[in-house]
Order: sequence, then structure tokens, then C-alpha cells
Amino acid sequence: VVSARKVQESAQDIPISISAFSGAALETRQVVDVRGLDDITPNLEITSGASGPLGSNFTIRGQSNQDFTILSDLAVGIYLDGVVNPRAQAVSLGLFDVSRVEVLKGPQGTLYGRNTSGGAISVFSNEPEMNEFSGNAAVSLGNYGLVSGTGVINTPLIEDTLAARFAVKKTDRDGFSDVTDGNGITTDQDDVDVTSFKGSLLWTPSDATKVKLAVDYSEFAQTSAPARIVNLVPLLEGGPLAGIAFFSGLSESDLVPSDFRDANANNGLPGQNGLNNDGISGIYGEGEIWGASLTAEHEFDNFTLRSVTGYRDSDLKSSSDLDGSVLTVIHTNLNTASDSFSQEFNLLGSAYNGQLDWIAGLYYFKEDGQELAISQFFTGPNDFDAPFDGISLIPGALQVATNKSEAIFAQGTWSFNDQWSATVGVRYTEDQRDLTRFIPRTTLNFDQSVVFVDEPTLDLDNTSYTAGIDYKVNEDVLLYLKTSTGYRSGGHDNRTPGNFFDEETVEDFELGMKGDFLEGRLRINAALFQTDYQDQQLSSIFATAAGPTTIVTNVGESTIKGGELDVTIAATDNLTIFLSGGWLDAEFDEFIDPLTGADNSDEPFPFVADLTYNIGASYIQTLSDGDINYYFNYGWRDEINYENGIRDLEPSRGLLDARISYTPASERYEFSIWGANLNDEEYNDSQLAFQTGLVPFGYTLGFAGAPRTYGVEVKVNF
Repeated sequence: VVSARKVQESAQDIPISISAFSGAALETRQVVDVRGLDDITPNLEITSGASGPLGSNFTIRGQSNQDFTILSDLAVGIYLDGVVNPRAQAVSLGLFDVSRVEVLKGPQGTLYGRNTSGGAISVFSNEPEMNEFSGNAAVSLGNYGLVSGTGVINTPLIEDTLAARFAVKKTDRDGFSDVTDGNGITTDQDDVDVTSFKGSLLWTPSDATKVKLAVDYSEFAQTSAPARIVNLVPLLEGGPLAGIAFFSGLSESDLVPSDFRDANANNGLPGQNGLNNDGISGIYGEGEIWGASLTAEHEFDNFTLRSVTGYRDSDLKSSSDLDGSVLTVIHTNLNTASDSFSQEFNLLGSAYNGQLDWIAGLYYFKEDGQELAISQFFTGPNDFDAPFDGISLIPGALQVATNKSEAIFAQGTWSFNDQWSATVGVRYTEDQRDLTRFIPRTTLNFDQSVVFVDEPTLDLDNTSYTAGIDYKVNEDVLLYLKTSTGYRSGGHDNRTPGNFFDEETVEDFELGMKGDFLEGRLRINAALFQTDYQDQQLSSIFATAAGPTTIVTNVGESTIKGGELDVTIAATDNLTIFLSGGWLDAEFDEFIDPLTGADNSDEPFPFVADLTYNIGASYIQTLSDGDINYYFNYGWRDEINYENGIRDLEPSRGLLDARISYTPASERYEFSIWGANLNDEEYNDSQLAFQTGLVPFGYTLGFAGAPRTYGVEVKVNF
């Protein structure tokens, strides 16, 4: 059962492409946070780069966000219990004590609105249960010093009327990589220290009324995978970083460590701008994220009224080394604070003797945020010879933004008979974006008394729609054809005063089939689609007077074609086989370079792997005193390009995960051993390029994915 269309329905009965996972399935598949979904979901890619846990790129069907500042919007909406999380920091959401996760593919502009042009990921927490005191506790131990504990308590407060549920999780793990700084000190990086809490109250004063209050809180202090040079352009070919290394008496081995996951880092500039980058201690990611939601609904005779009120708040800090060397070439610091309020009202019901199912709604959203971004270029004293010696470039920017959105929408499904149905929906949205920008340091040898203030205001609007028809061949097979649109809001460029970009719109056409065969032992879901971009937003790194700068522009038009296949086979009563795959063919129809005006339509499409698939199986061995569950999954991704205009393709990779668990007949205990990336594949989770003609630093950085990990877990139910 899912709620992709804001009502409770079977996933097999709705004419949209969706991958849904129960909390139990996520536990078996070892998906502990949102990032773990991509290896079990076709055409979903989730990557982390220099910002690590403070910024992840969510890509569905080739549509992605590529920047993580307060002015950047997602192409994939992230929701917790029906409330939108507007920032990419949603990756910190730990998937513990959840009832299900839904991955909606394709534009969701009608029911979900702005910034869902690629799709949406919805996480639903377990609700309190009436009249039952229960809970569980689990402890996991693993390599790299992993210690993780989870506790859940469900308690009734008033019989049949009020219940509460609380859950907490603590995870601590050492880093995967050794990083050596300019002082010769080696420290591990890519570590984890996260504490999360959830609490909820469920009140049902009558059979017709339901009210749920939920809160969540996460605190973390962890670092990203270190930046490691994966491609160094030689000095004679115009690679300045190679030239800097040469003039400084360094060799290529000083820049590229022999071990795949090791790296170098610079010192930063101690004390500058209040930063304390004394060696590796200056590379970090830390912050707090919390939120609350109030969901209330009442069933009247002919319709249901629902209200969803949400609040999200985040305060995050990160510091990153972006040259992979002991030199102080590029070091960035980003402090971001955001709080958002959202309110949605829904009316839903049926009419004409059940032939028409309908929903209508109003939506309001407001976000206030601020961001302090500081970048250090060539700031290490005596690190460089001419022409770099003496340069001290530390551009910074403080941005204070307010984003507002208001929308009205309606959608209805008309059943002509037991087999044919048609769905039509429309949504109208108005956005307003206000920005105050302070940029005190934008040139070499700057005057610190000069402050530039930029206060542009943008008013935007959009109309999105969906229309489709579906045919039930029988009770077990559904065919559908639909078209839908979505958009990503326009806005201010993150780092360049006076630069604006328009909204990005997409139109999607999809043909799909969902079917159960062989008396329910075989399930096949398949979809073919084509998505057409207009005014596509892309972010690229350009050279400016203030150093390398990421600029968002509307580059033109593109087309993404593809397909998805999900197969589940109940081979026996004890053996279940899973197979899913995704195929994408993406190309630019028009890509006009914003600086040169050149046609770059032949450039590779970013964040698109031509082929992804996973194959897995679960086998339950029944014993006299309990069950043993054997599970494995192999997820494979084709080669992928992580940067606009760069042809340093990340090679294909495959990851093998497995889990074996024993549950006694009493079901009170569960003992498990698990492993992830058991084949110890070496791969980069993302890349960042500084070697184009626009930013000729001469290198590409890679951020290594997790190595082989393994451990044991003990769980107690009560």
C-alpha cells in the first residue's frame, strides 16, 4: 500500500512508475539511509561529493541538482511524512523505524508541485499503535570501528484514543581514508558520528478523525570522502596545478597517493576569517536538522478534509579541501542555515456512485535561509613560486534569501467501466524569491571596506498538468499511457551578482504495464518513457576574477529516453528472486555555452548511466526452532559522467551486498551478519573537475565510495 497519489492504494493499481519498499525490506537489504536506495532502484542515482553528508545529488531518470547552496533547488523532491525538505541535506535522514519508502519516477508537478521535475522520494515513519506496548532494541558492530544502536518504544496512553512512539539511533564509525596534511600528520576521514531521534503522538477521538503530531531531530559531525586527484593534466599541456607542484618541488606521487582511498590535504589559512584550519582538523561537516509535522484529517459523509502542517530547520557547517594536495590551492567553507514552513489542505472523495475519485488542494511554502561561503585560493605562505607566489585570494559571500510558493491543484480519475479509466490533473503555482547578497571580497588585493549589496526579487509562475488513460486487462494486469509536466523554479545564481536563470520545465510521456502472473508467483512492472527538457538548468565551474566559480545557466533543450523493469519471482515458498534494471539515452538537442556562445550539443550528459541493474535473492530456511534468512544483492552501474563538459567518465562498477539472519521461533530475537561491497570494488562516488578551458587548473577530483564493510547485529523485540 502506497500514498503516491495522496490516498492509500495498492502500488499495483496506480498508473505511475513507482518503487516502494517496506521498512522490513529496507532492513533486510541493509538500507540505513537515503543513499542506500540507488543500488536497489533502477534509474536512481544518489551521490555525495566535497560536502559529504551536507550535500547529495539526487538524480531520477537523468534529472538532477548539481549544487547545494541556499539558492539551489532540487530536481527530486524529498519528503518526510508528507512534509517537503527543501535542502539537499535530506540525505542525513536515517531510515530507521520507517513503515515504507516510495520512489516516484517522472515529473510530479500536479500533486507535489515545484522542484519535482525528476520525481520524488517520500519517507514515511511508523505510526504509534493503539492498545499495545511494544518496542525493540538493536546493536550493530562492524569493521572501521562501527558501533550503532537503535531503540524503539510504542506505548498506549488512552485506550483506543491516544498512543505514542519514540525511536532513537546512534551511529559512530571511523573514517575509510587516511589523509596526510602539509604538516605530515595523517588522520582518517570519511567518518560518521550521527545521533537521531523521532517521536510521534497519534490521537483518534472518533472513527472519523485522526490527528498525528511528529517531531524528528538529527545531530551529526562527520567528514566527506577526501578529495583525491584522479586525472592530472601535465604541465606542458597547460595544467597549472602540475606547474605549481613542479615549481614547489613536488612530484606526481606527492599529488596522487598510491592507495585508492588515501589523499592529501592542505592546511588552509589558520585564523583567517575566523576559520581554524590547522591541518586536517579544518576538514569537517557538522550540523543539526530538526522538524515537526501535524497531520489531521476528518471523514465527512461524502469527502475527507486533510491538513498537513510542517516545519523544517537546519544549521550546517562544512569545510573542504578541493585540490587533493598538501598545497593551499583551493579550500572552501560553507555555513548554511534554513528554516521552512509549509501548509497543505486537501479535499478528497468520490462521486457519481464511485465513478469519479477526486482530490483538490491548496499549498503554501516559505523558507528563510542564509549562507556564508568562503573560498581560499593560493593562500599558503611560501607554498608557490612565480607567478603564484604572493597571491592571497579569499572571496567570500553572505547571502540571505526568502523563498515563497503558493499553489492550487486538482486531479480526478473517471472510471468508464471496470476496465477503462482516465486521469486529468492541473496545478497552478506562484513563486517569489527575495535575496540580499553581501560580497565583500571579489578581486585580488581587495579593499576589505568595500561591500557589494545585491537585492533582486523574482516573481515566477507555472502551470503543470497530467493526463492519462489506463486499462485493466484483468484483476492482475494494468496497462497505462500518460503524459505529465513538471518544473524546477528559476532563481538567482548562487555566486554571481546580477545573474538569473529561468525556470526549467519538462514534459514526460510514459507507457507502462504492471502485472501479476502464474497465480501471483511472478510480478512484472515495466515502463518506457521520453522526457523533453526546456530551458534546462546546468551548473558549471567557470574562471572569474574571484577565482573558480559555479554558475547556473539555462543551456537549452535536451531529450531523455529510457525504460525500467522490475521483476519479482516467488520461485518456491522459501525462495524469492528480485531483478530490476534501468536504461537511459540522454542527449542535448541544444546546448549554447553561456560565455562563448558555442554549440556544445555533443557534450556528454551529466549524471546519466546508460544502464543500471540489480539482481538479488532471499531464501528462508525453516528449522525446528526458527528460521534462517539468506539475502544477497548485486547492483551494477554503467560508466557515468559527473561533470558538464568533462569526458573523464567514471568506470562502471558493481557492488555485492549480503546478509544472513537467524530468528528463533519466538521471534523475540534476531541475530545477523552482514556485508556491503563484499567484492571491495574501488570506485568514485562522484567527481569534480577543474581542468576545462574555463577553469584550467589541470585536474579532476574523485571522492571514493565506501570500501568493503561487514559486521554483526543483535536485535531484541518486546
